[in-house]
Amino acid sequence: MARGGAWPDAWTARLRELAQTGNSASKIAAKLNQEFGAGLTRNAVIGRCQRIAQPLSGKSSRPGPPRQPYKRRPKMRRPAPPPPSNSVQLPKTPPPPPCTLLELTQERCRWPIGEPRELLYCGAPAISRYCEQHDALAFNRNARPHGLNIRSWRR
Repeated sequence: MARGGAWPDAWTARLRELAQTGNSASKIAAKLNQEFGAGLTRNAVIGRCQRIAQPLSGKSSRPGPPRQPYKRRPKMRRPAPPPPSNSVQLPKTPPPPPCTLLELTQERCRWPIGEPRELLYCGAPAISRYCEQHDALAFNRNARPHGLNIRSWRR
């Protein structure tokens, strides 16, 4: 039989007889090949049975191992993350008078205030680069660090 060719009526009639007696697709293919020299495969028999609406009731020659019942693992509950702090709590102190770039020193806050043409700086006593209020705005010390993930570069 040519690949994808039509099945002769004699093959189809014999296929129906063998399928109704409860043979498996492999056994039907072997018997058709023996009787007609057809060169059919198990999958060809299954496909033909589906096209002619002939159910195959044969059992598999190799039964699989018995299935074990599925055991559910207990769910691992993660603790709820703390709520994110959307607003930074600023201490209630009066703002110091701003200073110019020439008045800025290492001990004074470098937080820019105003427009670029009239740029002034906070000038309050600094704990790092900024005063306590502006440091809290610039750096969220409670947040997880956002360092670069070098492993993602290797993709």
